[in-house]
Amino acid sequence: MARKPDAPYFPFLVRDWLSGQGTSRMSAEQCGGFINLLAHAWLSNPPCHLRDDADLLADLAKIGRKRWAKVGPLIREQFDQTSTGQVFNRKQLELWTHMVRVSSSRKSSGKLGGRPKKTLRNQPGDETNRIPSRNQTVIKKKRSSDTDADTETDNKEPRKTPPPADLLSDSGPDQVDALVTLWNTERRPGPKVTMPMPAKRRQHLAAAMRESPNLDVWRQVIRWLNDQAFANAPGAGHQFPDWRATLDWLAKPGKLAEYQERVRLDATRKTDRKASEEEQAARLAEEEAAHRRWVAEHAEDIARSERAIRDKEALELAELQAQAMNLNLKAAVN
Repeated sequence: MARKPDAPYFPFLVRDWLSGQGTSRMSAEQCGGFINLLAHAWLSNPPCHLRDDADLLADLAKIGRKRWAKVGPLIREQFDQTSTGQVFNRKQLELWTHMVRVSSSRKSSGKLGGRPKKTLRNQPGDETNRIPSRNQTVIKKKRSSDTDADTETDNKEPRKTPPPADLLSDSGPDQVDALVTLWNTERRPGPKVTMPMPAKRRQHLAAAMRESPNLDVWRQVIRWLNDQAFANAPGAGHQFPDWRATLDWLAKPGKLAEYQERVRLDATRKTDRKASEEEQAARLAEEEAAHRRWVAEHAEDIARSERAIRDKEALELAELQAQAMNLNLKAAVN
């Protein structure tokens, strides 16, 4: 694929980034490394491709080769491999292809002279192209089968350009029903959502699904809320002792993304805590093993020292017994 010379940037699809199955599981460090790799791939030649080399990917991601062995596999999962030993991100390559196609189309139109020039109207003597004044009514000519009196006023609304396909997402009744089913299945101890629901409530949930269409992300946050005291009637001592997290509350704009980040932070803390505990256990095991090795290496010295201590204690005991006998003899003589 030929390099497009004027592509210093690539589109950043925010919804896909926040709700993606890969990025939603990444730490801040991994997200930064992934962005760095996407940037290098965008400027590479061939475009959107990098050499599948762990050391190279670690350097380009600015994570470090030793650190890459721990955090790199999740980033590497976001790239597909080619038969030539290169990797590419499928979504990024699709965006690149779309930009090249649009650029080529515009260049072709430019070579043909661009858009057709507008016809000059309201020239003297030209009644057919005359623009009516603001107060005049435009009368459309009907087919010959219609009567002359059958006319209508042209009040058409201006055409609206539809949003790009990448920004559209299906949030129809099926997805809303799927979200409600997921909530009623995973959320404990409730409250459950009853069906059918009012149209306004369905519109609210449909908007939330357009913002975050990934049901796996909803499932993660719902399960996390099940274990949080504040979301399950925390009781006395709290500002809202009887409050429970509801689906309408979670569907508020930005709310799911906020708690998705809290889920990620909790998972990161648990992982770090587990790693710390494993590291401490490994250190204690190593110290114990080192102590055993030292005892094995100095077994004879330890045995000799123990015999010397026993002999010394026996000698001291004998001396004390002798002194006691002398004292008894003196007492008997006197």
